[in-house]
Amino acid sequence: VNREWWYFTSVFSSGSDLPGWTISISINHMARNDIFGKPDMLIATIQDPNGKTYGGIVERERPLLGILREPSLVAEGSDKGFKVTFEDSYVQGVAPNWRVYINQKDIDDKNNIVIDLQYFAPSSGFWLFNSRILDKSDSNTGSYMFTGCEVKGTIVLNGFTYRVDGIGHHEHTWTSALITKNLINGWDLCHIKLNNGWNIYYNKYYILPQYKATTATKINPFANLIITTDQGETVTILENLDIKILESDKLFVLLNIPIKTKVTATSAVTQIILDPYDIVLDLNIEADNTYWHEWKFPSYVGTKIGRCSVSGSITWKDDKDHNVDLAGIGTIWNIRH
Repeated sequence: VNREWWYFTSVFSSGSDLPGWTISISINHMARNDIFGKPDMLIATIQDPNGKTYGGIVERERPLLGILREPSLVAEGSDKGFKVTFEDSYVQGVAPNWRVYINQKDIDDKNNIVIDLQYFAPSSGFWLFNSRILDKSDSNTGSYMFTGCEVKGTIVLNGFTYRVDGIGHHEHTWTSALITKNLINGWDLCHIKLNNGWNIYYNKYYILPQYKATTATKINPFANLIITTDQGETVTILENLDIKILESDKLFVLLNIPIKTKVTATSAVTQIILDPYDIVLDLNIEADNTYWHEWKFPSYVGTKIGRCSVSGSITWKDDKDHNVDLAGIGTIWNIRH
């Protein structure tokens, strides 16, 4: 394993001190050639509904074989759980409980931020992909996620303490040294909290370079869309995805990052059990408050992390026809290179 990240998000509830705000946190152990020079990083961004962003990205060089100094990122695991430490910040726990504590003074030079959140997953996790049929946790490439997590805790902004609660998401992904930067040209991750209480998780890994804003991939071997109406106890997984990037911003001369994405997912053809229900999901995902970061020469990597607005509909058939309008707030993490 030469690349690993731990990812936590949340959309805060209307009853919290920060209603409608979102948070995205990730500790990343990247391959040395992903972003030259500083492959260990901490990401923590907080977005409000009015366009204000707090936080950012902190990068650290990884010492060669631990010579001269200790690494900034240290991961430890056992049967009792795991702890990943990045200087004074850490994530720690074992399913279904985790603590996320962020106290990194140089992550935002304009604002002082301390984040202390507890995550509880009321339902089991889901494997998104892995390289083994059995003993999946021993895969050298794998990813699992918990959706519908109950989140509560405090956020301190510039000396003011805010009590927050909401619904969140936890994802843990790792890859072997055989998967190089050139094999994956970017990804989109999106956790959506709908107004009706449903949660949707969507991801897409891009094998081919995405040179144009309108580029779409009809065949998606590395894409997932999971819907849950009860915080993960029951799920519907739609495998037939059509993804269109409707609008994007230019990062570099030949590289764009999406602003508006349309995702159409159906149960047709490939899913025999679901096919009679004729499920059709249409989602419009629009970034409305995000933190941007670019790594120029020689890496040429760009990322966008933050808050998005979601609208759309879902239809299906059983003993009658159903048509449900969808609206909500989500968190997105887009990377292109």
